[in-house]
Parts: sequence; C-alpha cells; structure tokens
Amino acid sequence: MRAFRPLLLAVLTWLAFAAPVVSQDAGARISRADAREFAITLLRNREPLAAREIAIGLLRADVKDVAALNILGQAELALGRVEAAEAAGREAFRLAGDEDLQRFTAAFTVAEALSRQGKLTAAQLWLRRAGEATGDERLENAAKQVYRGVEAANPWRITGSLSLMPSSNVNNGSEEAAFGLLTSAAALPLEGWSLNTSATVERTFRPDASHEYTIGVSARDRRVFLTTEAKNSPMLGLPPLENDDFSSSAASLSFGTRFQPADSKAIYQVRATASRDWRGGGAYLNSYNLLSARSWVQGRQRRNVSLSYTRQNRLDSDNLSANIWTVRGGLSFPVENGSIAFDAQLSDTTSSSPLVAHTSISAGTSYGLNEPIFGLQPTLSARLTHRDYDDISPLFLERRVDTEVSLGVDFAAPGISVLGFIPTVGVTAMRNSSTVAAYQTEQIGLSFGYRSSF
Repeated sequence: MRAFRPLLLAVLTWLAFAAPVVSQDAGARISRADAREFAITLLRNREPLAAREIAIGLLRADVKDVAALNILGQAELALGRVEAAEAAGREAFRLAGDEDLQRFTAAFTVAEALSRQGKLTAAQLWLRRAGEATGDERLENAAKQVYRGVEAANPWRITGSLSLMPSSNVNNGSEEAAFGLLTSAAALPLEGWSLNTSATVERTFRPDASHEYTIGVSARDRRVFLTTEAKNSPMLGLPPLENDDFSSSAASLSFGTRFQPADSKAIYQVRATASRDWRGGGAYLNSYNLLSARSWVQGRQRRNVSLSYTRQNRLDSDNLSANIWTVRGGLSFPVENGSIAFDAQLSDTTSSSPLVAHTSISAGTSYGLNEPIFGLQPTLSARLTHRDYDDISPLFLERRVDTEVSLGVDFAAPGISVLGFIPTVGVTAMRNSSTVAAYQTEQIGLSFGYRSSF
C-alpha cells in the first residue's frame, strides 16, 4: 500500500484547497487551506510528527474538518500508530458524506491501518469501499491493485455466490417421458425457479515462497420453487409434486497444495475433495475427487490442463455408483475490446448400470467485452457436449447417444456497484437431442446474480 502513498498525498493536496474554508480571525496569519497544504508538504518531506500537530490544531478549530482527519490518518500511519490512524480514517469516512475523494482517502487509510494490524479480510472490505467511493478510474484501479495484493497475502479466503434462476424446465425433464417406460410427472418439464447459494471458506499455509497448502470447507444449496400449475400433476392418480422433491444441497471438505518453482511461470496443483449431496430431503451421494492440474502463462495466453478422478457412491442405489476419469484443457487470451476463452474436456464414466456408464466429450467458448454497451457489459458463451452410453439399457430398445447444445449471454452492469459487487442478468438456452426419446430435453432460463469487479 505504501507504493500508493504519493497518489494519496496528491489527492490530499487537492482536497486541502477543495475543502470548505471557514472565516478566519482578524489576527490569523495562515488560512486553513494553507495549513492543510503545509501539513501535506511536511508528510511529503517525511516529517509526520509536525504534520500531525497541524492536523490536530485544525481539528481543535473544527472537529468536522474531514481533510484534517485524513491528514491526521496519514501522519499516524507514518508514525506507526496504526490504531490511531484507523480511528481517524473511520471518523473521516463517517463525516465525508458524498465527497468522493474524501471518502476514498479515508477508506484507503483505514484499509492500510487494518492491513498493518494483520486484519487482512477487514482491509479487503475497506478497499472495496474505497473503490466504490470514487468515480475516478485511476483511483479505483489503485484500490483494485492493492486489493489483489492484500488478497494474495491473506491466509483466509471467503467466497460466495447467490443467484435466482427462473426456468421453463427447472427439473430438466422431457416431454417424451409421458410416453416412455419412465412415466412419471416428475420426469416431465416443470416450470419454476431456483434460488442458488454457495459459500466457501479456505485457510492457506505458506511455509515458503514456492509452496502453499490449503484446507477448505464449502456448502451449496439449490431451493426449487415450482409454479402452482407444475405442482398439480398432469397425470391422473399421482399426488401433487413438492418443491423439496427437486431441491438439493451439498457440503464438502478439501485439502490442496500449490507449487510454483522460483524460475517458472507454471503453477502445479493437487487437491483432494470429499463431499456429500442431499436430494429430496435425504442423503443421496458421497463423492471423492482427486485433481492434478498445471496452469501457466505463455505470451499473452493463459493455459491450463488437468486430470481428475471421481468416485461417486450412490446412497439410494449402489448399482448407480460410478468411477469418472476426466481430462480437461483450456486457454484464454485478450483481444481488441475484450477477451476470449476456450476449453475442451474428455471424460469416461464406468458403472455397473448401463444408465450411467458412458464417455463424453465437451467443448466450449466464451467472449467478453471490456467496454459496456448502453451501460451493460456482455459475455457470450456456447458449449457442445456429446455423450455415448456404453450399453443398451433394459428399459430402452436402443443405445443412448446424446448431443447437447447450450448458448448463453450474460450482462453485467458495472455502473451499479455495491462494495465492488455488480449485478448480472443472463439468458441461457439448452437443447439435448438423444436417440432415447425420454432424454430429449430443452430449457430456456434466466439468471439474476452478481459478480466481483475486484
């Protein structure tokens, strides 16, 4: 953060003259604006003690002098009095009102004070406040750059997501299910919406500059809400459907390590994860995953490859348990006015059930614009997936082969920001064509959520 001290002092210099100047006594020999500028000059000349005394003098005359509070905060930081700097910054932020630059300087001061106290997560929050406070792109980018540095140094990492998704087919059902052997109202396409939440907490240990070890816990939840029409079964003799029949949740525990050789741009990662899924109100699946990955930068491209093994133990029917091997690769690179990403994936699923055992290949791409159009920043995406099932199931008369196509567009509104989180709205369309009619599905859905701009 100290690298941005000259930038903060430049802001303070401007504020020294922009701040309101009250009338002076007839015998006054220096105006308040001149006193502020002199204090900032002292800070530049590494005389924080003298600058502090001037700031205190200004505050004796006016305890609501926000510029003086910001000067005091910077002086206290230079003197190593981080708790006093934090207090001055918090008070300046409280009194700054709608004065963007004052709020930015105050929030930045508090963030640096908290960072020096080792309170890195709180420092990240105040850096988000600093970025939100200013409309100056240079200052906002400074807050984001410092945020990334604090985030990298923070041994704790907390992430979360929240989205609301109306859908024409919230259960991924098929119109053909009513005429197949899997006749069930729950297998038909049902309208509704889902509320999706997730949270992850990770603790990282860094014994040296090249290695880090991470332990994490995470939880996710999907609450499904069917429309009244969808709940009332269209099939005679069947009871109404319940929201809980389609809701699900999961919890997981993970251990991982990352290694980056000192003379290399490549990062190597190994992670083991154990999780349990619940569906329809009961335990549904235990899953164990082992992932090995490598990511690196080559020119302007970011590349990654990974190999993973997953063991899925179905608790409702052991016959449906599976072993899954997956190979994945991806790359992304900037282009004029945006960025492009590609990925491809090949997986092999073995199981004693012909309903589960299959191989699949998938490829996807996305293109995001850097600059908003009419205030919205779009990202376009497309994915093609082909699944080939190993054997003919006794339930069907032919071998199942699926081809799934999905298209999506996501819009972010960077002009609407709350602590660096911006709202998003997306539209997705998916169609799965299958040789087995009961698995032919299509879906159009909306999503409302948020993403971080930091």
